[in-house]
Amino acid sequence: MGTFEYVMVLVSIVVGLAITHILAAAGATVHRLRGHGDPIRLDPVFLLWAGWVLTMLVSFWWWEFRLQEIQINWTFGLYLFLITYAIVLFLLTVVLTPHRMADVKDSYDYFMEGRRWFLGGVSSCWLLM
Repeated sequence: MGTFEYVMVLVSIVVGLAITHILAAAGATVHRLRGHGDPIRLDPVFLLWAGWVLTMLVSFWWWEFRLQEIQINWTFGLYLFLITYAIVLFLLTVVLTPHRMADVKDSYDYFMEGRRWFLGGVSSCWLLM
């Protein structure tokens, strides 16, 4: 196993956890929309941000996967950058979507309560790019 594989394993785990978190929240939301549990109000802003975060996670993983095609001198700084970016994306996911969707009645209200943290994380993503 080469250096790329070692780097990819840890980052893939973090990205996979983030994707799992957002998909679990989507599944719980669909479950509630089907009439199981309290009704939920979904706001387009919340849904757009959730779609954006999911797209960023998949795009980042694909971009990193493509790194195997080029010769890279792997340094601790590069490794730290990649894992930091993955962690920021994971934290964005956790801030945007709650651990338990059953506690959310209105996605807009939930988003607005945590928007400073979320938009601060989005700013961090853009600064790291």
